Amino acid sequence: MRSTSRALGLRRFGAHCTNLDPKTLLFVLHDTLNQAAITLRAILEKSLPSHGSNWWTDCVLDQLSFQQQRLALEKGITRLSGLDLAALLRAADKNWQTISQAGGFSHEVRNWLKEAQTIRNRWAHLPPGGLPPTDAYRDADTLSRLLGAIGAEPVALAEAEQARNKALQLITNKAPTSSVLPPATPVGPINKGDLVCLKAQPDSVGAVVDVLAGPGEPRYQVFHDGKVVTYYASQIELSEP
Repeated sequence: MRSTSRALGLRRFGAHCTNLDPKTLLFVLHDTLNQAAITLRAILEKSLPSHGSNWWTDCVLDQLSFQQQRLALEKGITRLSGLDLAALLRAADKNWQTISQAGGFSHEVRNWLKEAQTIRNRWAHLPPGGLPPTDAYRDADTLSRLLGAIGAEPVALAEAEQARNKALQLITNKAPTSSVLPPATPVGPINKGDLVCLKAQPDSVGAVVDVLAGPGEPRYQVFHDGKVVTYYASQIELSEP
């Protein structure tokens, strides 16, 4: 049986990843990607054979990139279990109509699937200094949503949640405080480290990285969509778990 790293086409990194904790966040997110591969493989194995006896060639081999196809032919791969995560993600995307009808998946799930392709490539080619926690949080959040939507096993969801929480912890620990106003003590039900959503856009979920003190309505710095934005308390609310 191939190792997890080989199956995903990923490299494991050690202590030189200064922006990430190699014993927690890095390895947990790596295992989350592996769980995504396992879940996608099961979905494809269930839905693609409905295309007939030539489904492997029509739905898989012919849909891979040139390099993936050449590798599959050279190694004589004729089963989905022989493909790595990158190839499985591509096969799922190319056969989206089939698997979405079989699984009842929404278009939003396909967006997460496409994002997962980028995430896999990013974690397969990490820079020497690793990734900042903000990127890791965004990746873990996307994978968590994808795995939940496609019916991953509870252990996979727990791993994704662990990676997301660890990244959130690193974000809140490293968040810069205001140079003018000191961080506030808890002023209400929303505090540093909480997951919140915008009242005007409930699907826009982010993490509170700082609470700003001052007269008037409390303000919160929230990390979402790859950036930190300041909101008033009246603009946000706690996100439902």
